[in-house]
Amino acid sequence: MGEMMLLKGCLRFQSYSTFMNQRTRGVTYVHSILLWRYRPDGWRLGGWSCGRRETERRESRDWEWNGAMGWNKSTGRTPLTEKRESKYHSEPQEALLTSTPSPVWCSWPGIKCNNKTNQITTLDLSGRNLSGRIPTDIKYLAHLHHLNLSRNSFDGPLQSAIFELPNLKTLDINHNYFNSGFPRGVSKLKSLTFFNGYSNCFVGPLPEEFVYLKNLEYLNLGGSYFEGPIPTSYGKFLKMKSLYLHGNLLTGPIPAELGFLNQLEHMELGYNEYSGGLPAQFSGLSNLVYLDIASANLSENLPAELSALEKLQTLLLFKNHLSGSIPGTWAQMESLQVLDLSDNNLSGEIPSGIFSNLKELKTLSLMNNKLSGEIPGGIGELPNLENLFLWNNSFYGILPQNLGSNSKIQRLDVSSNSLSGPIPPNICLGNKLIKLILFSNRFIGPIPSSLANCTALMRLRIQNNELNGSIPLGFGSLPNLTFAELSNNNLSGPIPKDLGNAPHLEFLDISGNSFNSEIPDNIWNAPSLKILLASSSNLIGKIPVFIGCRIFYRIELDGNNLSGNIPWDIGHCEKLITLNLRRNYLTGIIPSEISTIPSITEVDLSHNLLTGSIPPIFSNCSTLENFNVSYNHLTGPCFLVSIRLHSSGNEDLCGDILKKPCQKSALATGAVEVDGQRPPKKPASSIVWIIAAAFGVGLFILIAGTRCFQAKYVRKLSDDDREIGPWKLTAFQRLNFTAEDVLECLNTSDNVIGMGSAGTVYKAEMPSGEIIAIKRSGEEQGHD
Repeated sequence: MGEMMLLKGCLRFQSYSTFMNQRTRGVTYVHSILLWRYRPDGWRLGGWSCGRRETERRESRDWEWNGAMGWNKSTGRTPLTEKRESKYHSEPQEALLTSTPSPVWCSWPGIKCNNKTNQITTLDLSGRNLSGRIPTDIKYLAHLHHLNLSRNSFDGPLQSAIFELPNLKTLDINHNYFNSGFPRGVSKLKSLTFFNGYSNCFVGPLPEEFVYLKNLEYLNLGGSYFEGPIPTSYGKFLKMKSLYLHGNLLTGPIPAELGFLNQLEHMELGYNEYSGGLPAQFSGLSNLVYLDIASANLSENLPAELSALEKLQTLLLFKNHLSGSIPGTWAQMESLQVLDLSDNNLSGEIPSGIFSNLKELKTLSLMNNKLSGEIPGGIGELPNLENLFLWNNSFYGILPQNLGSNSKIQRLDVSSNSLSGPIPPNICLGNKLIKLILFSNRFIGPIPSSLANCTALMRLRIQNNELNGSIPLGFGSLPNLTFAELSNNNLSGPIPKDLGNAPHLEFLDISGNSFNSEIPDNIWNAPSLKILLASSSNLIGKIPVFIGCRIFYRIELDGNNLSGNIPWDIGHCEKLITLNLRRNYLTGIIPSEISTIPSITEVDLSHNLLTGSIPPIFSNCSTLENFNVSYNHLTGPCFLVSIRLHSSGNEDLCGDILKKPCQKSALATGAVEVDGQRPPKKPASSIVWIIAAAFGVGLFILIAGTRCFQAKYVRKLSDDDREIGPWKLTAFQRLNFTAEDVLECLNTSDNVIGMGSAGTVYKAEMPSGEIIAIKRSGEEQGHD
């Protein structure tokens, strides 16, 4: 990126693009500014340089780089000083800064010069990925007014040489890694009006020297590790307008002396660990506009005296331990726009008249307290109200029905209360409502049809209420709706088909209702839907085919009245993780395609009417953790070893994993060759055993037994193959026919295509049009 060469006291840059955001070729002026060495991790502070054009080098002199400026070792002068000392003999340092009529450095980004003297007055190196430590030579920028080193990676102690800059007015070092205690000497900066040290790593007590800066208007010491109490002397700032001490490790009570800062407009003291309450003396902050003491371990009651803060627009006291009631006198703070008292221990009712005068209020947050009573109707009349958060209290009664009539409401959350009555019909009158959170109350009546036209709506959570009626048609057309939770109500009627067209809907929960309708056949085609929860919703009919189900990762349809087969194309749900179909009336076989879904983890098919065997291919499914097929009509062997299988209530399942050995007949009978797959060989015919027994008893028994056997064998062949004995159809891949279809083909002699000692081979055409071959082996005498 860049290479620097020291040529007898002059600095030569091959490239300067990172520091100056521009490329230069040849020689670059560097005059009384910081020298940065480029490293792979950014530019690193190296010192100072005094340079000139290479053509102006005095090769007769011996310049020595000493980490500061290009001083002549013998004279202590800079090259440009010596070159022009006749003109600037009395002030060599002035010569350094006024060496040329139009010095090029004054045009560099981040540098500003005095138009008349060309002295550098502003040095802005913010956000340039710089690291290292500030050199002491910074003190030579004697005419610097503004120094900005923010948003870099400087570390170590803050260089106290900065405090030697007599004309410095603003100093910004925010978002660095300066550490150790705050250095002494800042009181020397008599002209300083602005200091921002936010987000560093300072430790120790807050520096009191700042109090001696009579012109200081802005002080930000937030976001470090300062500890101990706030000095009471901080109440002596004469011109302080903005004070930030938030985000440290401060303790002790908040000093009442801060109430003497009558010029203060903005104060943030939160995110510390104070003791005690909010000083009533803060009522003297007559110009205060913004006050934030959130998450600060405050206790005691809210001081009624704060009503004197007539200019206060924002009051943030959330996440404390404040108790008692909300003072009714606070209605006098007529400029208040944001009031956040959430996450405290406030109790009692909201004063009925408090909001009559707060016409400017935009955000009211009282959530997570112990407030009770009815919500004052005046809240619904606030003309500028945009956000109302009252969740997790004990409010009861009706939500003001005029809420939203101001056409500005954007976020409403009154969840987890005991509210009743209907949802306000004009809640989205201005079409600005983004979030509507009403869950866990006792709301009744239908979902307002106007919500289906609320195009700004993104999140709708109205579960766990007593709402009835149907889901309004139109939700699927809302362009911004991403989350809809309507579960555990008394909703009924058809599920709107337009939900399958919702462009951004990702989460849909309609569980715990009484729809008594079918699942929309286009639901799997919803372009963004990833989670469908429809448990215990009285759904009927068949599960729609899964074509289009590519981004779903959770499907729960349990506890309904669904029937028919599980669609074989479930393999299209290639991102599916959880499939829950338990407690329905599903029939047919378990689709082997489930096992091919790459991330499938949980499958619950229990309490259905499924038949056939568990496809052996499931043993190759490495992602499946829980597989519940309990209480179906499954039969045959189970080969699953690495899967947590639940199979209770399937009496005909067997296998070592179930600690129920399979009988040989269970492994042998009913095997069918499909696509060249040959079933296990049957055991030897029982004829051999009868003949052996006949020879052991004697010639008479042998003859009698042989005649009996022959008679039975002849009868069996002439019985049109109708009594074929107990047998089982074992599938080694997905089949589109049933055991009854196979039996029907065995009853037709025209289908015989071959006979031999090993059995009879039949040609069979299934209802689906498939042609298969069936071999019926020799007959057995009974089964276990």
